[in-house]
Amino acid sequence: MHRKIFILTFLLLFYNEAKSDDFKNGYVITLNNDTVFGEIANTNYYYHSIKCTFRKNNKAKETIYLPNQLIGYRFLDGKYYISKKVLVDSIPTAFFMEYLINAKLNFFFRQDKGLINHYYVEKDTSGTRELIYINEIVHKNDDGFFNVEKKKYTGLLTVLTSDCGSLQSDIQTINEPDHKKLINFAKKYNNLICPDKVCIIYEKKMPLKVKIEALTGFNYSIFSNKYIFHSYGFNVLFSNTKISEKAYIGLGILYSPMFGIDSENFMVSPFRIPLSINYINNKNGFTPLYSVAFDLNTFGSFQSYNAGVKYQINKISLNLTAQLFTAMFYNPYGAGLKFGLMYDL
Repeated sequence: MHRKIFILTFLLLFYNEAKSDDFKNGYVITLNNDTVFGEIANTNYYYHSIKCTFRKNNKAKETIYLPNQLIGYRFLDGKYYISKKVLVDSIPTAFFMEYLINAKLNFFFRQDKGLINHYYVEKDTSGTRELIYINEIVHKNDDGFFNVEKKKYTGLLTVLTSDCGSLQSDIQTINEPDHKKLINFAKKYNNLICPDKVCIIYEKKMPLKVKIEALTGFNYSIFSNKYIFHSYGFNVLFSNTKISEKAYIGLGILYSPMFGIDSENFMVSPFRIPLSINYINNKNGFTPLYSVAFDLNTFGSFQSYNAGVKYQINKISLNLTAQLFTAMFYNPYGAGLKFGLMYDL
């Protein structure tokens, strides 16, 4: 349930990321196998899988390529996407998939609009097939909730690696697939079966990025006793590349001396512990800033939705954000402005 809430709230930020004009050096590979160098829009994993926005330079016209119009494309400093056709609801559908590793087993990755990660495997002429993994929360009458884990990919990997009996036990330890597990599995299989074949790992290494932010704000309460109150605090943000290169998970503490409100026997603590999902573009200059936060001090009952602008010079940025505060996701109880000073560690 909590995971679904986080996914839904981050989708509020997703559209804005897609509109970003953050271009990076790269090249496209045409259907004639020609390589054309230029700049490629660096948006998010979902949009990377359905289109490639390319331009020769910052003064040239942008061209949008769909997966059936290119062999692939690549950022010079990292990710490599290749066009692949797979079955989605029994319908052949083309995507640009991130090429993780080229070995005896090839693995690919894409992300759908719901921020769900999909992994695919390919061996020789077997075709590109999805590694299906399901972990869902099921309600069972009065017994509460419980998790159901279905590792449907085990049979597929068992068949594809049947020529290496010593590797079969490793399949069961993969559990939920991710980049690192699949790359390590492919490397091990390759070394056992075909040690003369060199693995090519295309996955871009994404180091953990950490930001710290000192902040203050002016907030307006719309309870029956209306007034303006101040807040002070700090925030620590950690990059989360499983969602996006621009996604950050934040944890902070805020203190509002006048936030203890007694309205019809309703009391709010002056302390808030915001757990936030943030969209942050690390370019210098002005860029948009978005986040959704849940107050852990009230078990997520209070939320804030934030949108603003950031001005960055190297590792330091100044942030100005407008805020809307809600209770139980639907009842607005305040609004405000937040000023922040952020530093990249």
